[in-house]
Amino acid sequence: MISVDLDTSIDVLPDDVEKQIIKLINKKAPICYKKLSDRETKYLEQNIINNVNYIKYNINLEQIQSIRSSYVKNKMIKRHSHLISNTKKIVNDYKNKRNILSISKKYDGSPLNIMRIILSQTNSKERVKKLFNKPQLLDDYDYIQFQTAKSNDDFALVNQDEIQERAEQFERQIEEVLKKIGVKYKTQNQLAKEQINSHGRAFSTPDFLIESDLTINGHEIKWIDAKNFFGSDVSFVKNKITDQTKKYIKNYGKGSIIFNLGFNESYFDSNILFLAWNSFVKL
Repeated sequence: MISVDLDTSIDVLPDDVEKQIIKLINKKAPICYKKLSDRETKYLEQNIINNVNYIKYNINLEQIQSIRSSYVKNKMIKRHSHLISNTKKIVNDYKNKRNILSISKKYDGSPLNIMRIILSQTNSKERVKKLFNKPQLLDDYDYIQFQTAKSNDDFALVNQDEIQERAEQFERQIEEVLKKIGVKYKTQNQLAKEQINSHGRAFSTPDFLIESDLTINGHEIKWIDAKNFFGSDVSFVKNKITDQTKKYIKNYGKGSIIFNLGFNESYFDSNILFLAWNSFVKL
């Protein structure tokens, strides 16, 4: 048996501190959808990162950006039905030459998502996707509005290849730790191949299925999943994690989630040991 102990309090952020960070972030459209400006970054550094009340938590800009991203994406999900219900009004405003940022502010929505709604009224889904990939196919006015929306929206168009590459890099870091302490495991890819061969599909594939008898702080660990972000107290993040991990718990038992950038103190599940990378890497 491999039994290890570590400090699980590292990079665990009190809920009130996360809420304070959110209070200091501009939540009004269209500004909230843009990348943080130099002025906003400096403001957050002064009021959070270098604030004497928060220095003990070692908060950094990457964590703040991840928290902001979770809240903005959560807002986009919640606002989607509102935008759809106002499609006729949005399209009418656009036809009357109201610019995309003005419409974003009026309906409190993502500029690119609003642009997608507008284009979908006269184009198929496949055509809209093509226009987003090749905006030069748009007419002059639509092209200008699209480029304006794109430069003011850092969330609706996501480079999935880059995200996947960073996630895989984080998984490799975890793998190195597992090797160092002598833990045997199967990777997600190995599990997927096995399940496809035996069941015709991959149905339950954590990043690592632990084959050794491993306990961390007395918790039996049968699987490990890597999250290359900060675990914010946001419904869509938590719900996604719950939906994903209930399959692992059912099929393998208790496990662990490792957040690269730490997590909110509100995370709790008797079947899951939540850890921050800065804690785990010390094994």
